[in-house]
Amino acid sequence: MGKFNVCGIANDDSAGCGGVLRDMEGVARALFSGPIAANDVDLAEAGVVLLALEVFISLEWKINDSLFVDIGSKVVFNWCANKSMRPWSLQSTFADIERKIKKVSSVVFSMAENKGNEMVSTLAISESLVAIHFGGTIIDDLFSRYAQHVGERLSYEKTKQ
Repeated sequence: MGKFNVCGIANDDSAGCGGVLRDMEGVARALFSGPIAANDVDLAEAGVVLLALEVFISLEWKINDSLFVDIGSKVVFNWCANKSMRPWSLQSTFADIERKIKKVSSVVFSMAENKGNEMVSTLAISESLVAIHFGGTIIDDLFSRYAQHVGERLSYEKTKQ
């Protein structure tokens, strides 16, 4: 079982997102943050749900297990839980989400507890601020190095078992 906490933020200047994948013991197994193409917070949050599923699938880590996705936005949680509530403008995004869900054994969406998404909120905010002040390349380089390290560690753990 894995649990992804996700967060998307947006303001007039930029939008960012972040996610942390934890195992059953609460140990962070992967994290990401980056800019996201969105002009409001709900669009950013829907986009980060898709991104979290893509990250989980690409890791090939316990893909036949259940994945819980904690969402900070009540609006996006309702969109994920109830297909009839999804805005028409996001049908292609949710079609992509549905395709990704079929690749995982079980996906359960839940509302993040109050202050339960602080770490991913910080990732999303920092990505947005860095993009405004420095451009995206600095943070992209840092996170690609971190992702490479995490990927190597997960590969090592797979071969060790």
